[in-house]
This record gives sequence, structure tokens and C-alpha cells, in this order.
Amino acid sequence: PELALDLQHNIYLGAGVIAYFVAVILGVTSLPSVSSSLSWKEFRMIQSLLGWFCLLLATIHCTVYGWNKIITFHDCFLGSVHWALILPALTILLKIPLLLPFVDSRLTQIRQGKVF
Repeated sequence: PELALDLQHNIYLGAGVIAYFVAVILGVTSLPSVSSSLSWKEFRMIQSLLGWFCLLLATIHCTVYGWNKIITFHDCFLGSVHWALILPALTILLKIPLLLPFVDSRLTQIRQGKVF
């Protein structure tokens, strides 16, 4: 049990720290002075890939922290731990259809200005 708690603690801290620094990188790249020096493809790739990575790491961080509180649900109202898990999970579920090839290719054409 102590090894499992140590592993859970390491995952919790590691995912949180890495998610924080990825969020800082996302914030820095979205500054006008930095984003103007990047091409559109570079900016889109950084924002898209690091955005997904940050969302997944932050969700893992919240999940590891609130796993025991989700399983032992006693209140009739959702607490902050529940919302911290429900909202990222909902965001991931709603973003997954955008990764389908026919949707992604159409969105890429719209972003490139080829189709309206």
C-alpha cells in the first residue's frame, strides 16, 4: 500500500508540474511578439499539440488527486473535485470527434482559406 501511495504521489506531482510548465509555454507562445515570429503552421502545431498535452496531463493530475473522492461519493452535490474531473473529461470527449480524418481535413481546409 505504501508503494502504491508513493507512486500515486509521484504521478500527481509529476503530471501537475509538467502541465504547469506546458501551460506557461502555451501562454508565452500566444504573446503577440512571440506568435508574430512564428509561421502559421508552427503556431498551430505548438498550440494544438501542446494544448492537447497540457489538457491530458492536467486531467491526469486531477484524476490521480481525486480518484478516492470520486469512488466514495457521499454528498448529494458535486464538489470541486468532481467538477475538476467532469469538465476536462467532457472537453476531451467533445474534442475527439474533431480528430476524425474527414472532420479534420475539412477543418484544415477552412483554416487554410480554401473552403468556407
